[in-house]
Amino acid sequence: MRKIFPVSAAMACLLMAALLAGCSADRFIGSIAKNELIEAADLRSAHAGISIYDPGIDKYLYNYQADKYFIPASNTKLFTLYAGMRWLGDSLPGIRYAETDTALFVLPCGDPTLLHPDFLKQPVIDLFKGSWKKIYLLDASWKDHALGVGWAWDDYNDYY
Repeated sequence: MRKIFPVSAAMACLLMAALLAGCSADRFIGSIAKNELIEAADLRSAHAGISIYDPGIDKYLYNYQADKYFIPASNTKLFTLYAGMRWLGDSLPGIRYAETDTALFVLPCGDPTLLHPDFLKQPVIDLFKGSWKKIYLLDASWKDHALGVGWAWDDYNDYY
């Protein structure tokens, strides 16, 4: 017959702390990365890499194929934009507006297709051609400064 020894709460906490101390963050992250990403059936043939860096301790927590070259995310955004425009079509608003019988109130949305020669259909311009006595441009919510911080106005100098 086996004898079972009672374990106090303090003893259980010490035992758990000793067990958890053996599990480092990089092993934990590596285990999750391996099970959820690297060996996932859908991603098995993917060209993928993972690099997690903690600047607080100046240490890489996990690296998987970090020495490989990958297509930058900015390039894949182009395909995302294309897919969105391809399947959403002209469903994105060029402006937000309200109208009365004589006036049009316009809040711009930054439509990149406005007056672009590749886009023959110009619904915003067609709206402006209506029989409005007055058109009001609402700019109260516009908080940015042209060619200021965050604008890529001179990136033509760089090759990227």
